[in-house]
Amino acid sequence: MLPHEVDNGCLFAGERTSMMTSHATPRDATDGGSTDGRGGLIVLERSGWWASRLRPQLEARLDLIEVRSLDELYERLAEHPAATVLFELSRFFAESAVGALERIDREWPHAVVVVVVQRGLRVCPLRLRELGAVHVEVAPRRIEPLVSIALRHQAMRPSVPIDPVERIRVRLPWTNAATGHKPEA
Repeated sequence: MLPHEVDNGCLFAGERTSMMTSHATPRDATDGGSTDGRGGLIVLERSGWWASRLRPQLEARLDLIEVRSLDELYERLAEHPAATVLFELSRFFAESAVGALERIDREWPHAVVVVVVQRGLRVCPLRLRELGAVHVEVAPRRIEPLVSIALRHQAMRPSVPIDPVERIRVRLPWTNAATGHKPEA
């Protein structure tokens, strides 16, 4: 029995958390993404199975970034704060999943998390949604919903990322004399 399993065999069923929000649809993304204006999909998994199946469908439209550890995931989220995250919930990540999902929800509110569950691992999808996942894929392994979510989230982002200084500058109530830029009302 895993540390987070309870008597009914369902992972995370009895866990308590301070983050009790449920996200039914991807949240509005106002910054982040890749440097060339395309959105990013960060795939946290050990095997490479999901990335190898998603890459051909997303290659021309999204940057697919593979990571193997939570530390690497956090580094990539710092670079791409509005990315879509595919989080493979496996026995390897089971003990740290609750804390990781809470941290992503708290520190990167514009990121969208999709959880894919390793075969043979029993989980409560509702509990994962409470932790911030917009979709939980248990079985069979379906690629189409993940592609749809990633593309929909990318469409909600601005096409070119805006750095914080530029975001403030365009909101100022006067025209920039050097560029002739007049902010929108």
